Amino acid sequence: MDEVTQKILQVVNKSDYVKGMNYNEDAIDYTGNATVNGQKRFQFLIRSESSYQKYMVQVVVRNNKITDTYCSCPQFANTDSCKHVAACLICYSEKLINVNSEASIKQKTISLFQKFQKEFEVDEGKKEEIFVIPIITKETSYYYDALSLKVKIGQDKLYSLIGKYNSFREALQNNESYYFGSNFTYDPKKHYFSEQSLSLFRLIDSIVYRRYNSGNSLILNDISMKELFQIYPDHICMDDEKKVVKIVSGLPLQFQLSKEDTIYHLKVVGKEEELTFITEDMEYVYYHDTIYHLNKKQRFLLEEIIENDMNELEFLESEFLTFQKTLLRVMKDSLVLDETVKDIVIATKPDVKLYFDLNEEDITCNPKFLYQGNEVSYFDTVTNVIRDLEYEEEVVRELLKYGFQQGKKEFVLLDFDLLCEFLDTGLEEISEKYPVYTSEKLKNTNVLKKTPVGSHFTIGTDQILHYDFELNGVENNELESILESIRNKKKYYRLKNGNILSLEQKELQELNDLTTEMELSGSGGTIPKFRALYLDSLKENKYGIIQTDSLFQEFIENFKNFQNQDITFTKEEKKLLRDYQIDGVKWMYTVCKCGFGGILADEMGLGKSLQTICFFQKLLKEDKNSKFLIVCPTSLSYNWENEILKFAPNLSYEVFASGRNERRKKLELFQGNIYITSYGLLREDLEIYQNIGFKVFVIDEAQNIKNPKTGLAHAVKSITSETKMALTGTPIENSIVELWSIFDFIMPGFLSNLTRFQQKYRVKEDFDEETNQLLSNLKAQIKPFILRRKKKDVIQDLPDKIENNIYIDL
Repeated sequence: MDEVTQKILQVVNKSDYVKGMNYNEDAIDYTGNATVNGQKRFQFLIRSESSYQKYMVQVVVRNNKITDTYCSCPQFANTDSCKHVAACLICYSEKLINVNSEASIKQKTISLFQKFQKEFEVDEGKKEEIFVIPIITKETSYYYDALSLKVKIGQDKLYSLIGKYNSFREALQNNESYYFGSNFTYDPKKHYFSEQSLSLFRLIDSIVYRRYNSGNSLILNDISMKELFQIYPDHICMDDEKKVVKIVSGLPLQFQLSKEDTIYHLKVVGKEEELTFITEDMEYVYYHDTIYHLNKKQRFLLEEIIENDMNELEFLESEFLTFQKTLLRVMKDSLVLDETVKDIVIATKPDVKLYFDLNEEDITCNPKFLYQGNEVSYFDTVTNVIRDLEYEEEVVRELLKYGFQQGKKEFVLLDFDLLCEFLDTGLEEISEKYPVYTSEKLKNTNVLKKTPVGSHFTIGTDQILHYDFELNGVENNELESILESIRNKKKYYRLKNGNILSLEQKELQELNDLTTEMELSGSGGTIPKFRALYLDSLKENKYGIIQTDSLFQEFIENFKNFQNQDITFTKEEKKLLRDYQIDGVKWMYTVCKCGFGGILADEMGLGKSLQTICFFQKLLKEDKNSKFLIVCPTSLSYNWENEILKFAPNLSYEVFASGRNERRKKLELFQGNIYITSYGLLREDLEIYQNIGFKVFVIDEAQNIKNPKTGLAHAVKSITSETKMALTGTPIENSIVELWSIFDFIMPGFLSNLTRFQQKYRVKEDFDEETNQLLSNLKAQIKPFILRRKKKDVIQDLPDKIENNIYIDL
């Protein structure tokens, strides 16, 4: 494989390379190149093989290496490779890739041989083209004067076609020979017709179909004549096949401009001579062996001159601008200046200068045109230059494409997104067509398309999770507005320093997704430290921009260490507890030690109360003065007492369920460890419980606070405790608000406030992909803080160990 082929196969796949090798080279048009920042960008237009569509191909080369390619075809958008790119690279490899290897030279030589072999190849069976010549003639009779069409056909000798057309057409359709005369017989095996000739036949078909004809010519109406000129737009024969006349655009008359004092005189030259109107509407006029094709405005002017028998026009010097903007635009190519107006510059295609300036809210442009040393602004009203207004308006149309609007003295681009797109790409594009001059302010304004993003998270000595964000070269107080612009689907943001920030950068989009998912402020702040675990999982699996310090990592490592810590159980405890219950105690202990809260959601009958009591015992061994609060439904208050007496009679506890006065007195005097009360009585004695600092606060049948708006839920959540645990045997699957309310108890703020939570996780009747993704993210956040086992998993099979996997159905 030669070096050129190797380079091409680095940017297109093999199948597209093979298709490119067989692509018609005549279908490729090289349109030029431009050098930008040391890179050379080559551009091509290539016709589709299956339609009339044309695709744009770009190839970028730096240091003799292809660095980028592009094609506007659908395949390239999907695969970054296509046969169009391959064909351009293969056909123009010498221009794009200058490889002087021996193999490359050999390949070029073979290619040249093949091209010339096709050029000079003599095929005995090669068909010859038959000449078909249309001729416009003038028919004159007693009844009418009209223009008609004759057609000659043949090779060395030409024969009239129209009189024999019907029989010839039948032979042509049947692929049969047709005898015209002794010097010419049409043979489909030897002869062929050009596409132009076939189009002429189709025109003749339509004329013959519309009316009967038996002579050697066809009378043409305006429609047929215009169709004929569409087939033959450059030249045609008049009167006989030897007289070929050109078809040109413009007026057949000339106009001479002179000046006397302050009055201009415009003389019509040639009107007295004969004009032949080939079409009645004057679109085509025959004059001095030339056919003139007139546009709509030229036809209108010629009609006015003839109908009103105008030989001369005159207007005042003060009316020159009106003349220049009206009549002159129609006749400028036919204008001759007299000696009296030599100070006027005749319009030729001017040089262009586009002057751009950047203001606070817009970009302005003042186009200027240079006519033989005279520089004229588009908005000027000079009288000594006959301007090419069509060309000037062509330049203006280029500006309007980018969103500029015409003002009184300049063009203004007001729309912010269009302004940014113009700075980003449009200015470079238009500079490839016209010379561009920019103000210092505009020149110094950059469109930032690659801006490093930093997001820093740390857990300080205050045990609070702090965060802040950093955008290189951007003030922190702008970040919230930048993120807001991204959420509003904006493409650009103007920074206070004047630069433009592209909002479609991958890292910025990632930062927006992170702040949205974690409900963070762009200006930085704090969040509950228990969200660190979810943040760490996002860092590992989703967001590369998350940066954490050693204190954050230490916190995560401590949690993992506590998870894996081998907690000692006595022989009595091991006899008492099943393996899954030992895992439950270890889980509660780990959650507590890390400063989190948790939900023990084992099915009924799996011993949630026993696991809780053993958990209390582990903490009391570390601090015998620890205080624990258990709140449960009234019917379960003494069940807890029975469980303690049964499994841990040595624990100091009290059930506060008696009358108000006696109960409150007990509360004030109690010096033990475990407080047991009901939901209803907690509300009555709330001010007392609020003044006790608890190590652990446990609510049993946690679904009692499922409605976060009730007074009971507010009372329960007002109690202070280092750790909060919720016990429930009811699967947390019926209400997503219930889930939020219980988490608002165990770890306030973890799932943000209720309003934002409901907005984010509103459950629809039909779960779409977005809803499923949101719920999946939610499961990942709460996974470490819920432990749920099913009876069928831990009772029937009795596994030796159950892994700390979470079973949740939302």
